[in-house]
Amino acid sequence: MSWAKASYHSIRGEISVFWAERGEAVEVKVGVPANTRCYLTLPWGEELILSSGRHRFKGLLTDNR
Repeated sequence: MSWAKASYHSIRGEISVFWAERGEAVEVKVGVPANTRCYLTLPWGEELILSSGRHRFKGLLTDNR
C-alpha cells in the first residue's frame, strides 16, 4: 500500500488523516477539529501534539519500517 486516507465525524468535528509514500519520502496531512488537540507519531518516529487546524508534514523513511 502506498497511500491511505481516513476521516471520522466526531462530536467536535471532522478528524482526518492522509499519508502517501513518494519514493523514500512520506507526506502526512492531518485535520484536527476546532478547540481540540491530537497526539501524532510520524512514520520517522517524531511525536507531536497538534492543535486544531490542518497540518502537513514531509519526511524521509528509514529502513526499519
